Amino acid sequence: MRSRPSHARGFTLIETVVASSIGAIVLVGCFAVFAASSRMDRAFNDRFERAADLNVAQLTMRRAMMALQMEENQSTRVTSQGENTEDLGPEPRDRMILELDPGTQADKSGWIPQRFEVVLATPPIAMNLAPVSAGWVRMLQTEDSLDFSSPDGSGGAMRSVFELRRTNEREGVMLQTGLIDSQMYESMTGEQPAFGERGSGADEPAEGWTLWWRPILRAEASALEYGAVPYADNQGTTEEIRTRLASAVPVARGIDRCRWQLFKGDEMIDLYSGKTMTDLPAYAVFELQMLSGQYATWMFEVDWVLGDDPNAGTDDSADPNNDGEDPGNGNGGPGNNNGNGNGNGRPGGQLDRPQNQNFNLDGRED
Repeated sequence: MRSRPSHARGFTLIETVVASSIGAIVLVGCFAVFAASSRMDRAFNDRFERAADLNVAQLTMRRAMMALQMEENQSTRVTSQGENTEDLGPEPRDRMILELDPGTQADKSGWIPQRFEVVLATPPIAMNLAPVSAGWVRMLQTEDSLDFSSPDGSGGAMRSVFELRRTNEREGVMLQTGLIDSQMYESMTGEQPAFGERGSGADEPAEGWTLWWRPILRAEASALEYGAVPYADNQGTTEEIRTRLASAVPVARGIDRCRWQLFKGDEMIDLYSGKTMTDLPAYAVFELQMLSGQYATWMFEVDWVLGDDPNAGTDDSADPNNDGEDPGNGNGGPGNNNGNGNGNGRPGGQLDRPQNQNFNLDGRED
């Protein structure tokens, strides 16, 4: 009898579908594991960067609080009878000022950031962390002076400020004014520049805040001394904006809320202004909440040295009422340039206390 040839049994349609489904499930599971791992890496990397920012912020603020430069006693001006006291110029600005920042707007909840202006004997952060253009600006500041420390922000005693700006807002202004290029913008923010109508590099303000530290150079210091309010980043001419922001250094990013408080007179205060060592608070407290959920509160002891205001003796070119063309009242005195009493002192009329000025982007006064 003839036997039938045997054939290998094939897969049925159901078995093929089941096998394909199982394979697809395995692939989806693998991709899900890889995606979750990538998200975890990004989350841990973000938390690590925020922790590093917190460490830098704490170290920077501690150095600042340990290097305050104050005045020994409240100085008083001695004037002769009949002398016009307005000719002496404005009163020196306080050395330590904690106030609400008029240069930025409140967030959606109505919270307004503070600005903390201090005169320091030494910079609390390395100046080479600022953009490369900062060196060029500082060089221009010292072009007509032998003082290479106090007014120019290159080191030594200086007036400076801690201030908050919305995430990527200041970087956008620096990009538009040529202080940084697109590559540096992407390195600082982690995003591609995208310009909108706001002129800050984005169509909508990003979530959160960035804490900045920057020196206050001569022109801005003179304007503040004559009563001007602190400017927003986009106020003034392009050259004024470049000069103000050239040496700005970001200290901490991704901040949700933060607050300075000073212990003075047996109470914690949010607003403060002082000039002499007797005006100093006992200690300072800085509290902040990060967008990542991290929270920190630090207490800083206060230490100081005695010294002159680094911006003392600056010219009065910031006074809008002094155009240098009006003749002085009477004969000029000897002055600092060995004037002879026949009018060889500095020109210019009587110095009136100016009103605050606001500037548009094109530099015109309102």
